[in-house]
Amino acid sequence: MTPLLALLLAATPPPVGAWVPLEAPRESGSGAYDSGSVERRGDKVNVWVRWIAEPEGAFQETRVMFEIDCRARTGRTVLVASYGRDGALTGGTDGSTAEAPIRTGSTGHGIELALCPRS
Repeated sequence: MTPLLALLLAATPPPVGAWVPLEAPRESGSGAYDSGSVERRGDKVNVWVRWIAEPEGAFQETRVMFEIDCRARTGRTVLVASYGRDGALTGGTDGSTAEAPIRTGSTGHGIELALCPRS
């Protein structure tokens, strides 16, 4: 983990809202977004999402800052942090990815359903 990433993760405030479940039928595990982290700028929405997976007995919680463009129906990952069963930070990346189309059934689709206005 780079020093800058460690600083960003340490400076990230804990969730201030409630964890709201996401619909993501094709993903394995459970996802929720932090209602207190939702930031809107025009057609774009930034939000922290928590994903919990328990593959073969190993617990992992991943928190991802997503950016969704509601009009273009695209999304990208901004920041990723992983936590172990004890809640300790186990890793992270700056996560920045290029915008990509939102796939039906993905976590991005769950965010879109929850936070983008419907036409």
